[in-house]
Amino acid sequence: MDPVEFRLLNGAKEGTRRITGLAFRRVGFLETLQAAQAHPHYQSPLVGPNRGRGVAAAVCANISGPSAAVLNLNQDGTVSLVEGSPDLAGSRTAVAMHVAEVLGIPVTDVHPSIGDTDSIGFTAFSAGSSVTYKTGWACYEAAQNLLRQLKQQAALIWDVSEDDVDWSESQFFHKSDPELRLTIKELAARTSTTGGPVVGRAAGNWGGESPGFAVHIVDVEVDPEPVRPRSCATPPYKTPAQQCIPATWKARCREELFKASDGPSTKSTFSTTTAGCRTPAIWTTACRSASTCL
Repeated sequence: MDPVEFRLLNGAKEGTRRITGLAFRRVGFLETLQAAQAHPHYQSPLVGPNRGRGVAAAVCANISGPSAAVLNLNQDGTVSLVEGSPDLAGSRTAVAMHVAEVLGIPVTDVHPSIGDTDSIGFTAFSAGSSVTYKTGWACYEAAQNLLRQLKQQAALIWDVSEDDVDWSESQFFHKSDPELRLTIKELAARTSTTGGPVVGRAAGNWGGESPGFAVHIVDVEVDPEPVRPRSCATPPYKTPAQQCIPATWKARCREELFKASDGPSTKSTFSTTTAGCRTPAIWTTACRSASTCL
């Protein structure tokens, strides 16, 4: 039976119960399999002796956890952000973008920092993409909390009800008097006379995370003298169904580029163990078009 068809018949979908007893919410495993099945690599015939095609699939649980964030509005309109997730791969910038988008200010006006256990609420460990999810959510809610307080201050300045104040395009405005408008920078400069510093905060255990699925297809050729398997093509598929070029393919790309320019062969382990393997045309094209990032 076709290995992808086998997985399509038995693959996890919304409602499938995991080994832990919990049921999957909406997941994209079947869609990822369909994208792999429709790819030209999988549709192409195997050429040459001693070759086979393998299929493998895997899932990552993508756990979340509790997180906390605190925002301090400075009088120049910038925002100091304190959060508790150690930055492993640029997550401070990611969560600062959550704040900037809500407040309608440049991300350069948000200054993130990572507090210790004495200065910020408990935050679960940093792993995978969970930081952007859980701490990004905390920052989003903290920014919403900051906006609500600024709305109160705008109502105080105009001596109107909070219900008469609205927010759009980075400005507070009076619903029935378009002349009354205040930006965050203008409100920040007046906090000393409208109630004092404005601090937005949020903490919670957001949940709602969803597992991620990946599918790989690989063509393998076995050299009978001596027996030595060689990987010939490994385009991966992930949820959402997008192609990626892994590190091993960068080595192969370099090899293809050197061949195209009659240059010297690379000395990477990958290129020496795959000598003689056929690279599908779609990957040769991708290698050459991606030469600027290699």
